[in-house]
Amino acid sequence: MENQIKYVQLSADNAENCKVFESLMYEYIDEMNEHSERPLTKEFQQKWINSIIAMQGPTDRHLELCYVKEIPIGFLYGKIDHDDHKGFIKPGYGYIMEFYVKPDHRRNGYGKMMFKRLERLFYIDGAEMMYLTADPVAGKPFWESMGFANVNEKSPENQLYIYEKPITPISFDRGILKPLTKEIAENISNWEYENPYAVYNFKGHPDDWLMDESTWGTEQFCLIDETTILGQVACQLDGKDLWVGWSMAPQFCGKGNGSNFVNRCVSELREFTGHTGRILLRVAAWNQRAIRAYQKAGFSYVETIQDEIAFSNHIEDFWVMALSSPITIREAVTEKDIVAFWEQLHIYYKSDIFSNPDSEELEYFLGSEYHDHIMKIYSRPKDRCFFLFFHRNGQDIGFAMPVIFTSEDGKCFIMEYCVYPEFRGNGTGKECARALLDWAKDNGALYAELNHGGNERWRHFWETVGFVENGADEWGEPLMILR
Repeated sequence: MENQIKYVQLSADNAENCKVFESLMYEYIDEMNEHSERPLTKEFQQKWINSIIAMQGPTDRHLELCYVKEIPIGFLYGKIDHDDHKGFIKPGYGYIMEFYVKPDHRRNGYGKMMFKRLERLFYIDGAEMMYLTADPVAGKPFWESMGFANVNEKSPENQLYIYEKPITPISFDRGILKPLTKEIAENISNWEYENPYAVYNFKGHPDDWLMDESTWGTEQFCLIDETTILGQVACQLDGKDLWVGWSMAPQFCGKGNGSNFVNRCVSELREFTGHTGRILLRVAAWNQRAIRAYQKAGFSYVETIQDEIAFSNHIEDFWVMALSSPITIREAVTEKDIVAFWEQLHIYYKSDIFSNPDSEELEYFLGSEYHDHIMKIYSRPKDRCFFLFFHRNGQDIGFAMPVIFTSEDGKCFIMEYCVYPEFRGNGTGKECARALLDWAKDNGALYAELNHGGNERWRHFWETVGFVENGADEWGEPLMILR
């Protein structure tokens, strides 16, 4: 239903919209007068409406008419309080000044959608809290259901109780991929970016493809967090590869949101399309901000090609970047797999753990005594260890050997962990670690622990995954834990 609401920012130079707002305000005031001991006179009402219209202009003052199927159903009006504002203020807060849904459109979820819209605008403006004064009859029940709480303080202006609520941050993790609609496409068509990214502007450029309804839901989408458009997303399948392109909404750019946006788009595209193979994109070589975000999200450089940014008429260098299939976990259960696991474990001991090939410790870990000890743990019915391979693009790229103590406190102890040397870099280690932790959680683990053997490089790696130091074990080996 949320896409059925069209929001139109009021401006004083649009006489038609001002007339609609004036009509809605009179209805709103009539309802307030029914619950007021001091009804507003018609003369005051007109002055009030005119003053509201005249005040529009600042970007953090939001007066929007709300339409469903071209029919006005209400309006929302809020602003960010500043020190130089007159009257009772809470500097830095978002203030919901007026809010109205026509009676015949209530109890359809529109009020909640309109509120969420205003909350998102406050968040974009930088506010962390918001407040309002509530009509004790019509307003109080609704605003309490939205999460507002009475702070037991009355506004000196209208003698109504003040209600406050923390602003819920916009979350890219909550973003949902949805087909474009006419309203959303029209919104996107007005996007503008600051230099040097103005070359990506939608506004002022032909929008034939953006407005091509035949591509909505097949090649063109939007990423939305409730009522907030996070970005425009496009994709096309080319053989076994999925080519993608996207534009994050301008208000979120340059704030460290890039990789989160990309990760969510990838996750949603894979779920929507069922594509498990490689994802490709192209990016202007000079756009290092975007390249860093893609690298952080797991994309890697493939090649340089010549291309142009749409409508720029300028041929330049572009990077083609690729994101491989997601890493999965497969357990070694066949005799052949178990043999292969031990072979890789021995290679790991010789190349990564013990630098001295004549070490007695290496001899022990390569010998039958250690092998038999681990196989007993592997074979026991409870609290067993697992032989796992990290798998991507049809091949194994590493392994892990965890033990999950399900009969005790749910600890997953990571005995061994390795990404094969040829696959290291570009965040593969972290991706494997995350896959392992997700697998452990799915198999009953409540937390994870390991020891890094005093290796500072390993300690730093596991810190980036989220582990923290946790003393030492009975042999004095330093432990790390992740809860």
